[in-house]
Amino acid sequence: MKDNMIVSNLLGDENKKRLSLNIEGPALLKDEYTEESDIILLDTSYLGKDFEQIMNKSGPKVVLISHHEFEKVLFDYLCKYHLNHVIGQESLVLDREFQLHLNYKLTNTKPTVQSILHPDSEIAEMTIRDSKHIDETLDCLLNRIIIGPFFDSPLGYVRVLGNELLMNAFFSSQYNNKSRCEKIELDSDIELRLGVDENFLVFSVKDPFGTLSRNQLIKSLERGFREKTPVHKSGGAGLGLYMTLLSTNQIIINIKENQYTEIICVIDRSKRIKTFKGRITSFNLYEGV
Repeated sequence: MKDNMIVSNLLGDENKKRLSLNIEGPALLKDEYTEESDIILLDTSYLGKDFEQIMNKSGPKVVLISHHEFEKVLFDYLCKYHLNHVIGQESLVLDREFQLHLNYKLTNTKPTVQSILHPDSEIAEMTIRDSKHIDETLDCLLNRIIIGPFFDSPLGYVRVLGNELLMNAFFSSQYNNKSRCEKIELDSDIELRLGVDENFLVFSVKDPFGTLSRNQLIKSLERGFREKTPVHKSGGAGLGLYMTLLSTNQIIINIKENQYTEIICVIDRSKRIKTFKGRITSFNLYEGV
């Protein structure tokens, strides 16, 4: 565990108030930017003349709280800088989202379904090796969890997430030269998890390949927002990541090259579909964890 975590807090007054009383851990908060900072908190209303300098020199350390739609975040920030962490301004639990990232920096422990949910939360787990069993595997997983009060059809979004992420996982394997209508049977498991607590519905897919890179991820999202239509090719990372982003409130990607890619999707608990749809998606990428 790191003992002296330095956080440069350059947020506007509104977000400073939302975070100031809720940060847990040995973190030294500073109201100025230093290159020695471990985390730099910025929001998209920041007007400092050193914005370009901060992003170019310290992009991977920045946690950007965004007032903008994700499409603008993608083209103006993620494509331009090596930025890996964005939190949507409308987050109902801004402090919890930031705390998850702070915990990672303190302990070098990647976010998981278990760490996002409260400790006593119910989590269903399944594995799959055969691409022809995607629908029945998702049916079985969804039937193992009681969702409780939510907007209409949250499980419909989980099913979209499951189909898109599982197809990407299968076509990230050594069989990525096959057509998407062909059956793929793997020698190792793809893992699925689904859990819920009073704040979140969380779904994850973890493959044993680790072939997704940041460059591939950003290019896939960029193509999705430009074209908004599927690209019918063999191989993974077609329009699936774009569709995933549109179907969740938070997306967390854990990548360890040639070992695994884990994509975690978090849907905020809400009784109104308008709240779910209006929420700017948070994006967090952890490489080498």
